[in-house]
Amino acid sequence: MAETREYIGIALRAAELAETAADIAMKAACRSGNTSSHRLEEAMHVAHQHACEAEKYGRWARDWRHDGVDERVVEQYARRAVDAAERAQNAAGVELTTSELRAALQALVPEDVRERLEVERRRWEVEYEAAERAATGMDERNRIQAACNQATAEEYVPLLGWAQGHLRVMQAAASGRLYRHEGRTRLAAQVGAWEGGRRISRPRTQELHAAGFLVAVPAVGRAQVLRPSPTGTTALALVELHPAGLYETDRQAYEARYVRAARSWMNSDGKKAAARRLPPLDDLALLAYRRPVTLDEQAEQAARLDAEATECWESEGGYCPGIETPRPAPAPGPGSPTVAAQPVPGPQRLPTRNEHVGIRNTVLSRVDGQPPARRPVPPGERPAPRPGVLPAGDRRKARPVAVHQPALF
Repeated sequence: MAETREYIGIALRAAELAETAADIAMKAACRSGNTSSHRLEEAMHVAHQHACEAEKYGRWARDWRHDGVDERVVEQYARRAVDAAERAQNAAGVELTTSELRAALQALVPEDVRERLEVERRRWEVEYEAAERAATGMDERNRIQAACNQATAEEYVPLLGWAQGHLRVMQAAASGRLYRHEGRTRLAAQVGAWEGGRRISRPRTQELHAAGFLVAVPAVGRAQVLRPSPTGTTALALVELHPAGLYETDRQAYEARYVRAARSWMNSDGKKAAARRLPPLDDLALLAYRRPVTLDEQAEQAARLDAEATECWESEGGYCPGIETPRPAPAPGPGSPTVAAQPVPGPQRLPTRNEHVGIRNTVLSRVDGQPPARRPVPPGERPAPRPGVLPAGDRRKARPVAVHQPALF
């Protein structure tokens, strides 16, 4: 009975959260402007629908005695009320606060039932992952990236203003056979044969080249090969994911670009010139798109990296068949000859200031080609004269002084 009261409290609390989210969505729709009114009104209606659902389950959980239902049904009412509250908060765009209610629901489940449900959940996840990998050939991370790419294509392909002909030109450029020679654009029969071939629309090619989707690479003679740029490669991949965002004819694409590019301060010629230019691909689309990698490609890449690592290891002295692997020398035993230990060098003396200045001047003289500059020595720092050596001014007048030399033998 105590657990039933807990479930009823959770259901009523979820209904309150859903109602609060619906009120926030309604206030946002009332304060919205002309640009976002439609989106906020749609969010308000969705949040209100889920709030009504959560309130219904909360009311059913509260009146379970009058309705004559089993106590176990109250648990399902509470769970469905929490799910509806979470959907209402998602629709309203507010912070999700149903995690505490889900934790309370999880705490009311007995330990043995919780373990059984966890085992079933993990088994279901393994089976679902195996089925998805068999169907798509990709792991979970790349499947998510593929879904993001599809959403990006649906959002940004209509903004390109391309017609079906632009897609055909980009596909021809991606094949490596599109070239331009003497002002004419043609599709070569094969790569490297830059003579003849089917003609390609020159205006479409010029529009794509001016917008940065195509780049010209010099070829043999005066011919230029037209290839997709990095932006053009991404745009082509997005268009192939969502070809429905293209226009059937060049006229329809031009009219759509005219409506999108026209500004109130432009004259008629300026609007037409802006409509004739293809808009660039949005930077957000360039950042969002990543080519997904299949499981077969991952296996090939791993095998290639493994082969490269093995080859590098063998070239640097790794194991080679038929060659004995060098081993370290054995530790000296009782009968092995000993090697005299080398003396450990003591701490090195740091150079004095005068020595440091001399070293610096010597290095600078080698670099500049000038004689080293001498630093003037103050009178207090003059070193004492060595025995038998007189100052430069007194050498002519002084008589040689005998210096005692130690015997060599």
